[in-house]
Amino acid sequence: FARKEHRFVYGVGRDPQTTLSLNDRITKLDCHTGQARSWPAVGDDLFGRAHPGEPVFVPRDTSSRGPNGVPDEENGVLLSVVYDDMSVCSLLVILDARSMCEVQRYQLPHVVPLGFHGFFYPAAS
Repeated sequence: FARKEHRFVYGVGRDPQTTLSLNDRITKLDCHTGQARSWPAVGDDLFGRAHPGEPVFVPRDTSSRGPNGVPDEENGVLLSVVYDDMSVCSLLVILDARSMCEVQRYQLPHVVPLGFHGFFYPAAS
């Protein structure tokens, strides 16, 4: 999907009403309609305490096509490393790209520093 015309953009953002400078949500923007959906939603246990890193889209099936024969940009998951400031831990969070609902989360073995782009750390030595 990189460097191709697309309908959806996935990114991080924050509540404009807050004084915090940390990202507090993952947002999906529909470039055709202007509608946006965010995670975590009000009522989610991580709402107000999650600080996500850049989401990475992983397609479920790269041959899947939408109604116009273009790749289905919602048929996949988003991966993001999220810092939970209440539990003081980092999580790998998996979201369904279509619904923006959480599919699964895994607590990482250590805190991953906050940053905008993705991270890499080697397996335990």
